[in-house]
Amino acid sequence: MKKKYPSTGDQGASKLVSGQMVGKDHINFEAVGTLDELNCTIGWVKCVCDDQEMKSRLDWMQKILFELGGYVSGWSSCVFPEEPIHRLETEIAAWQEKLPELRVFILPDGTELACRLHLARALCRKTERRISMLQTRTTRKIAETVPRFLNRLSDWFFEAARWSNFQSQVTETPWTKTE
Repeated sequence: MKKKYPSTGDQGASKLVSGQMVGKDHINFEAVGTLDELNCTIGWVKCVCDDQEMKSRLDWMQKILFELGGYVSGWSSCVFPEEPIHRLETEIAAWQEKLPELRVFILPDGTELACRLHLARALCRKTERRISMLQTRTTRKIAETVPRFLNRLSDWFFEAARWSNFQSQVTETPWTKTE
């Protein structure tokens, strides 16, 4: 019977697009892996999202992140476009017009949806760091639109979490210094 799984990585190494075998702890796999973590987390966010418009936005993000994974891994040579950045900025601005002005730091809490969105924000920041490491530790040149998109996406998750709490009439918890 023919096996239905690859076993080339069984010894802790895997192949880059270039064909070079490297350890699975290579920064390229770390960067793509955190993109995958973020994408999975968005799927988890959708499990508790009843707002169809928000769900549609999250679906779009998952597709963009999948394409971004192809680009970062080197499997796709497409240039990462500006349009997704502009779309995120437009959506953030629309929420900010309706949300109360934020004058203090807030804790990442509230509704279950808001908490999951905050977790997605934190993972998005982690992804930014891994892609930055990929660029500084290798010869890979990452399009400048990639870090801009991820930075804006983390802003989007933050405002989406605030919006979720606002829609559910849940008051945000201001951070105060511990005594």
